[in-house]
Amino acid sequence: MLHVVNGDEISRSIRASGILSALDPALKDQRDPDDVVAWRDVLYEGPVRAALSPVNLAHERSQFIASQGWEPYISVRQDFGRRDSLLASTNRQDEVVFWFESDLYDLLQLVQALDRLAVRRPEGTRFSWVLVDRLPENPSRHGFGSLAPDRVVSLLATRQPVPGPAWAEARAVWTAFTADDPGALLTLDGATTAIPWLSDGLRRLLEEYPAVGSGLSRSEHLVLEAMEAGPIGPQAIFDRVHAGEPRPFLGDTQVWDRLDRFATAPVPLIERADGQPWTTARVDLMSVDEPDMEAFHAQRLQLTASGRSVLRGELDWLTIRGTERWIGGYRIPAAGSWRFDTATGSLVAPPAGA
Repeated sequence: MLHVVNGDEISRSIRASGILSALDPALKDQRDPDDVVAWRDVLYEGPVRAALSPVNLAHERSQFIASQGWEPYISVRQDFGRRDSLLASTNRQDEVVFWFESDLYDLLQLVQALDRLAVRRPEGTRFSWVLVDRLPENPSRHGFGSLAPDRVVSLLATRQPVPGPAWAEARAVWTAFTADDPGALLTLDGATTAIPWLSDGLRRLLEEYPAVGSGLSRSEHLVLEAMEAGPIGPQAIFDRVHAGEPRPFLGDTQVWDRLDRFATAPVPLIERADGQPWTTARVDLMSVDEPDMEAFHAQRLQLTASGRSVLRGELDWLTIRGTERWIGGYRIPAAGSWRFDTATGSLVAPPAGA
C-alpha cells in the first residue's frame, strides 16, 4: 500500500502508526513494500507550466524552490524524483491511498497526482482517499494536524474509492491551471463536484490573481491589512493572515516572502517603525551566512504611504512590485494582466490588444 500525503507531518504519523506492513518475500518480484510519499510542492507559488514531462516539470519546480531559498535544488530534485518514481510504479502496489486536506495547497497537489495517473493507472491497483476538512475531535483546527497512531488507523478504515469522475475532473482542472491563459479556469466554476471542496479551492485560486485597482492578491492584501492598525511583528502578521482564511494554506515562509517583496520593492509598501534597514528572512543558498531570524522577528513593521495607497486601491502594486509572479502556467505581466474583480468574484480579461 502506497500512501500519498500532503506533507511531512502526516507522513510521520503514518510511519508511527504501524499500518505499513512488511512485504512477503514471495511477492518481491510483483510488489513493492508499503511506503509513504509526501508531495511537498507549493504549487500556488511560481511557474507550473503545461506540456512539460514529469522530469522537466520537477526540474523547473526544483529550480524555482531553490531560487526562493526554501531548499537546495539537489535535495528538492531528489525528493521529487522519488515521488514521481513511486507514482510511476503504482502497478507494484495493491492500493494507493491519497491523504489530503481541503485547502488550496492540498487540492492542487491532489489534482496533480490524479492527473498524473488518470490515463495510465494500472487495473490491478485500487485507488482510494482520506480527505479531511476538520476532524470531529478538533473542529477549530483545519486539516489533519498531528495525528496519534490509533487515529491514523481509524481514519484509514474510513477511506473511500476515488470515484470515476474525479479522474477526468482532475485532468480538466490541471490543464486549466497550467495553461498560459487563465480564462479556462472560468469554465470550471461550479462544475467540479467529484472532488470534495475543489470548487471552493478554485474560487480561492482566482483570488490570488491581481485585484482590480490594487493589483494585490488576496494573500498579499491580508498581509498588508495586518499592518493597517500600526506597527506589528512578523509572527503576529502571520497569525492574522492565518486567521483571515477559512481554510489556511499559506505557510510562514510564504508570508515572510511577501513581506520581503513589499519591503524591497522599488517603491516599498512596508518599513520598519524604527526607521532602520529591513532585516530579511530570505535564505541565500549561495552564501554560508544564515538570516538573523531573531532580528527578523524583533522588527516592528508598518505600512508606508505607498502601502496605504495600494491597500486602498489608489496605487497599482503590479506597476511597482519589481519582481515577476506566476500562477500555474500564467506569468502575470506588469500591464495588461488578467485581474480578479472582488465585486463579481470572477476574473476580468485584459483589454483587447493589451
